[in-house]
Amino acid sequence: MSSSRASRMPAAQRREQILEVAMKVFARAGYAQAGTAEIAAEAGISEPTIYRHFDSKKSLYIAVIAHNRDEFLEAWQQIIEGSPDPLAAIDRIGEWYRNQMAEQPDMLRIRFRSLNAADDPEIAAVVRDGYRAVTDKVRRLFQQAVERGQVPAEVNVGQLAMMFMAMGGLFDVLMQLDMKPELESGDLHGVFRRLGLP
Repeated sequence: MSSSRASRMPAAQRREQILEVAMKVFARAGYAQAGTAEIAAEAGISEPTIYRHFDSKKSLYIAVIAHNRDEFLEAWQQIIEGSPDPLAAIDRIGEWYRNQMAEQPDMLRIRFRSLNAADDPEIAAVVRDGYRAVTDKVRRLFQQAVERGQVPAEVNVGQLAMMFMAMGGLFDVLMQLDMKPELESGDLHGVFRRLGLP
């Protein structure tokens, strides 16, 4: 892509392009090793173009993490709205997650790599907020399941949400290690059934 053609791309579209390319580069190299020159080269733009949209490499990295989080939350919300009940939504979210991580592994890698960069307080805050937002969404689904009588009232929904997240974390590790996990929806159901859930 020539620089003249690159300059004609609308600002919102250019920003989205930079985010997409940056996610691939950060996922591959990590925050410390990746450079904006590399991102610019892969995007087919000049390095100053990046800085017209992002103040620094850190602000770009934080925007990538936030963008990743927002895509997750939006997809999960669509699943929730299209599901007949909260437990069905949780099942479908788990299935979507497995498929998404297989089809778009950069989304998984960027989350792993963001933990390595979490010694920076600003990056850590965004990563932490993302995990809280996802966990809270799962917690609310389990709470709704309690209210609908799908889950016993005495069950601690916070612990259920953390278990769901832990299962996701285990899947992440196995995917990163290319261990071909056998975590199918029935396995997750089996864990919950042992807790007395349907």
